[in-house]
Amino acid sequence: MNWSDIGSIVSKTAPALGIALGGPMGGAIGTALASLLGADPTPESVKAAIEQDPEWALRAKELEADLQKHTLADKADARAMQVAELQQEDTLSKQFIYWFASVWSVFTMFYVSMISFMGVDESSQRFADTVLGFMLGTLIAAMIQFFFGSSRRDQEREKFESVARTFKDISDYDK
Repeated sequence: MNWSDIGSIVSKTAPALGIALGGPMGGAIGTALASLLGADPTPESVKAAIEQDPEWALRAKELEADLQKHTLADKADARAMQVAELQQEDTLSKQFIYWFASVWSVFTMFYVSMISFMGVDESSQRFADTVLGFMLGTLIAAMIQFFFGSSRRDQEREKFESVARTFKDISDYDK
């Protein structure tokens, strides 16, 4: 048994937590869940605690909410740092993020052009594909999300508004 197995159990109640348990931080998330359940930090012990504790789902949802709150706080800190940099008198501090993004964008365009038009020998093909995938899928995508925002934020806002409307409808029904 591993943390992914626990993730499949937990995901029925706390989907984001279940996904996190199956990911690269599964051990750390599993240890936190074990602590909340009063279990040893092993998948077997957590499974046994889940089976014995009828209120485990509530604790799992609380842990999921805490993880999401920390994620949002991290993003807010990055935005606040950028606002503070823009208020400084030092030109380099104000423009650093733009220069940083520009240099990586130009380097990525150069790399894509070289890979596309110059070719790569057979022994380096996998390495070139990995680097290209990282640059386009992670680096450039993160810069676009930083400067222009993410559609995920809009989806989360719409989901929140939908849930809020549902609760409002329920409370109006009770009146």
